[in-house]
Amino acid sequence: MPNFGHATNPASEAPTIVLTHNINWPMLDGDAEPGGRRRRFRTASTRLAAGGATVRRESDSLAPGGASLEVAAGLSPERPTDVELEAARKMRTRLEAAGLGTTRPFSLNVVACAMAMRKEEFSDDRAAKRLFKVHVDTKVRRDWLDGGVVRGKPIEARFERLARHEREVRRAAAAARITDVERRALAATAKAAAFRQKRLEQAARRAVRFRAQHLTIPAGARQCEGFTRATGLQCMVHSQCTFADAAPLRSGAAYCRHHDPAKFTGVQCRGVAKKTNCRCRVFSGSLYSQARPLQPPVNSPWCHFHRVRCRGVTLAGKRCCVTSSSLNTHARPLREGWLFCVHHAAQATSSGRASGPSTATAVPLVGELGSV
Repeated sequence: MPNFGHATNPASEAPTIVLTHNINWPMLDGDAEPGGRRRRFRTASTRLAAGGATVRRESDSLAPGGASLEVAAGLSPERPTDVELEAARKMRTRLEAAGLGTTRPFSLNVVACAMAMRKEEFSDDRAAKRLFKVHVDTKVRRDWLDGGVVRGKPIEARFERLARHEREVRRAAAAARITDVERRALAATAKAAAFRQKRLEQAARRAVRFRAQHLTIPAGARQCEGFTRATGLQCMVHSQCTFADAAPLRSGAAYCRHHDPAKFTGVQCRGVAKKTNCRCRVFSGSLYSQARPLQPPVNSPWCHFHRVRCRGVTLAGKRCCVTSSSLNTHARPLREGWLFCVHHAAQATSSGRASGPSTATAVPLVGELGSV
């Protein structure tokens, strides 16, 4: 029983009521007095000053389960506290709303113990269970934190299942708020990403086929004698390649079409590149198909990229399709620098646009280029 007594405060000379409260707990297994003699109970004494003074410890005895003396004396609430019980009650409500509950509601002490074990560190799980008054055989860590295997089937921890369910709920709520415009934009973005992924996979397959077919020179194949600028190694194109650049090697030449020494010889195209604003580097001596208009029998001053298209209009109201690369005889004025072919030469004076060689020898304007 509590013992009441009187004490005198030296500062105010007013009597102070001192409460001495003795609390007895059963001893845990392994506890003993310093002398080795075992006791059935341990005692904690606390004195409370009626004037609001601080607590003075009378004994250094510990409460069971690792609780402090203040907790043992009832000055601080035991675990789980009211705050922890309220948090456990909210957690139980969230679990039931997610459909993760059972036929029997979860014990608040078990939920509070699991929440504490997730955030705090204890000496072992048994100590945490004793502190929260949970039966020692309860699988708190397996069912709530880490998961495990039951009867050969893996089970997921309840906290992980709850987190996954709430993520899916938030994702569904966000998807419901997306407007039609945003949905179309997301669909376009996903389509573009899928297209890029498809192109990457195709490039990877092509690279595998290239390495399998062309990185090993077959016996008896004629290898190009040119060297690449990037690596400084000899070109790997050989006469048995299926590439179009290997056509000269199949004809008995020493170089592929890309490394042909006559690539930059002959008549140079008069056109100017749009991006670099430099003169076109296509020559009549090149073996590329773009250089064919520069070669006989066309002998055009412009390559396939910079060919000049007639500015005349047909009777159907469409643009004339004759270009300087055409083999027709009425395309000769275009190769000589005029802007109209023979059929539409009369439209040169009616349109009031200059069509002489002095103006047509310049670089063709954007939009004046067409197909053969």
